[in-house]
Amino acid sequence: MKKTGETRWAEIFVGVLGYSQLVFAMALRSQKLEDWLLAHQKMFSYYGGVTQLVVPDNLKSAVTTPGKLPTINASYNELSEHFGFVIEPARVRRPQDKSLAEIGVLLVTRWITVVLRRRRFFSLAEINNAISKLLETVNQRPFKRYEGNRRQRFEDAERHTLSTLPAANFDIGRWLHHQKVNRDYHVYVQGHAYSVPYELTNRHVDIKVCQSAVEIYFQHKMVAVHSRAFEQGGATTQNSHRPKSHQAYAAQSRAHFIEWATDVGDNALTIVQAQFEGKPEHSMQGCKASNKLMSLGRQYGHARLEQACRCACDIQSLTVSSVRSILQCRLDESTTDKQPAQTALPLHHNVRGAEYYVNGGQ
Repeated sequence: MKKTGETRWAEIFVGVLGYSQLVFAMALRSQKLEDWLLAHQKMFSYYGGVTQLVVPDNLKSAVTTPGKLPTINASYNELSEHFGFVIEPARVRRPQDKSLAEIGVLLVTRWITVVLRRRRFFSLAEINNAISKLLETVNQRPFKRYEGNRRQRFEDAERHTLSTLPAANFDIGRWLHHQKVNRDYHVYVQGHAYSVPYELTNRHVDIKVCQSAVEIYFQHKMVAVHSRAFEQGGATTQNSHRPKSHQAYAAQSRAHFIEWATDVGDNALTIVQAQFEGKPEHSMQGCKASNKLMSLGRQYGHARLEQACRCACDIQSLTVSSVRSILQCRLDESTTDKQPAQTALPLHHNVRGAEYYVNGGQ
């Protein structure tokens, strides 16, 4: 790698057509499933069509269980259905089943990898760019036993036999089968939780993990699809997957309570804003306090609640417990009925002034 100076090895995927022996090759990071499926797509794109049959080796990305009746990897099988070809794995320890591929590997080794071995590359894109230039040279080398070359033979006799490429791209993915849905109606994929309809709680689903999406199937029917997320410990939840009671609870947020308090009055709005001050939008503490304030509004009415909130604001105690105490002690009503205080005593003949006491009451 250019930044770290770390050396990494790339693997070469090789494909060969049956009649013209046209060779395809590309560098991959590994033999893992995603790389294996990507290589097939690139190969068919290079040929401009799809062969009727593909004879792969018995690597795990192609064959889950080798033998007389091999088990094909589910994602690889899905790729074959998308492109319309049949998978016929080579027999174990029978190189003659894939003799053309062996010849292709020999040609790629002699005319591509040996040539590029002395060069340094800093990405797969650089390697594949160099391979594509040398690959055409290999395919235009004259045959020793036949007339012409691989490219000419392909264009003359084999191109028209290939099936048309599908219009839609294949979404490369890895299958996770028989995954149990938790009590919180979520399934976990690589440390991230994705929701499914809550009716599927404690049921088992199949999950297809694609590069950009996560598809969830129940009894071969897609029940949920989410954009793929890579946050460890995070959750992606679709609101429609929740029960109605959970949907109402999930809708609670600062904005939700602000909207309610605005209808009650300015003082109630001040109290609600104080509950979320310095807290996130969906603060559990803020939502819990605001819910209690709403409950007081239902119990005492919005008019008394607003008056009680005014009292709490006057004494600078912006808490729900203060508002509750004011309502319970009916302090909001005493404030409303409060009479103006008398500033001076009324004049009366029985009331003695200060002068009376100056001379000892004389």
